[in-house]
Amino acid sequence: MTSLKNFRVDVSTKGWCCIFDVQLALSPLGLALALRLSDQMDIWQVRGFWQLLDDSDYYLSNQKMLQREGAYQLPIFSQGVSKLNQSREILSEWQAARFQSDLMSRLCWLGYAVEESKLPQDIDAQLDYRFDVLAQSLEERWNKGHPQSQLVQVQNECARDATALTVALSRYKSFVLTLYENHSGETEDLQEPQLCKYIRNCDIDCIQADNNPLINSMASYLIETLTSTGALELVYASGLKLAVVHIVAPKAYVMSAQYSDEHQDAQVIPLKTTSGQSGNVQNWNGCSAFWYPLWK
Repeated sequence: MTSLKNFRVDVSTKGWCCIFDVQLALSPLGLALALRLSDQMDIWQVRGFWQLLDDSDYYLSNQKMLQREGAYQLPIFSQGVSKLNQSREILSEWQAARFQSDLMSRLCWLGYAVEESKLPQDIDAQLDYRFDVLAQSLEERWNKGHPQSQLVQVQNECARDATALTVALSRYKSFVLTLYENHSGETEDLQEPQLCKYIRNCDIDCIQADNNPLINSMASYLIETLTSTGALELVYASGLKLAVVHIVAPKAYVMSAQYSDEHQDAQVIPLKTTSGQSGNVQNWNGCSAFWYPLWK
């Protein structure tokens, strides 16, 4: 077998869509990190993130409701009274940034309508259709494994939106930038990102990628991006442990939309299967995900 010792892959970060996981966005220096990275790649915020900001005072006052077992956890809402001031400071920074057009113009997001969205010029008109269908069908998959759940909590909506948006943007090269944990300090005892747990709860395989030249090449170039944008100093100062999640969904490339004649807006038209679920859940057939830390 040919040796891979001198194997090299060149990866350009130009044109990459980086979905900024809410856990990372609401971490110390998360806002500054997003703005720095936006110099070289499109940084996407998920739709549920803005809802969290709008209702942040309520969630800070009712933290226990967000700590139900099995839910996608957001540490900023589960740190207790001792770190309440730090949580408020992080949230207030994002809330202040929302009203500064020079800062918000550097980020991307998909709102509930075109006028509520901030999209790159080269994004196709069917993105909102793909996202809505994928988010709806992903929620069905999650509910199937959690039949007693009446509502998807807001933090689960953030995980759902990050997963669906990453897949909806597949044709533009997309990945999720998030956090992992390592409580013991041992490199062999890495705890996967919270997003991976959510993905697996939706009956989608999500594994930690093996150490190989392909993964090492991508990680190296992302680290170079952190360095060239000045973001690396923020990561070091905050102690953030960054991880990357890739989601491979073959059917997302061939999704088609049916447009209304009046509004030319993409409409979600679910097809019912014999199980009672919409046929759109099949868009996740053959889907898989993997993650890796940028460093250990």
